[in-house]
Amino acid sequence: MVLLGSCINLESESYDSINTTIFPTNADDADALVIAAAYGPFRADGYSGLFQCAKGGLASNTDMSTDLLDCKWGDSWWPAVLQLNFTATSDIPTSFYGTWANHIGKMTLTLDRISGIDMKEEEKTRLIAETRCGRGWLAYILYDLYGPIQIPSLEVLQNPTQKGYCTPFFKRGNSEVD
Repeated sequence: MVLLGSCINLESESYDSINTTIFPTNADDADALVIAAAYGPFRADGYSGLFQCAKGGLASNTDMSTDLLDCKWGDSWWPAVLQLNFTATSDIPTSFYGTWANHIGKMTLTLDRISGIDMKEEEKTRLIAETRCGRGWLAYILYDLYGPIQIPSLEVLQNPTQKGYCTPFFKRGNSEVD
């Protein structure tokens, strides 16, 4: 017989969001935040990043929908892309958008978070410019693919669950919009 015991009255902690009371607080924190937010999406790391070679990458998605590339894999992703054969329930056209559009909001929050840090103005100006450049480039890429895109305001990003804000269409599984 095996008896298992556990603690009771455990308090959960959220590890999926940034605690702005302790991070960022200095120039090194701001630099790390900008590297993650403004440079992170543009990596080419195998199956991760905007410039990856797999199905989530910019080049593979755009070139597969033309006659430049072809794929003979028997999965459900590539035939729909190759033949531009999408239905109302296809998640292929919007999954790429949903994956990368969220990074625009991360960059907007990064701009707000580094604005209040006490650091050299020259360095702060550089970090703000890098973040704006990344946000603009990503917005341009998505605009080039999808046309006008949703860019949430800082107010929406700071209060995403407030009544009155609509759930973005690229968040799957939520059938009701407030």
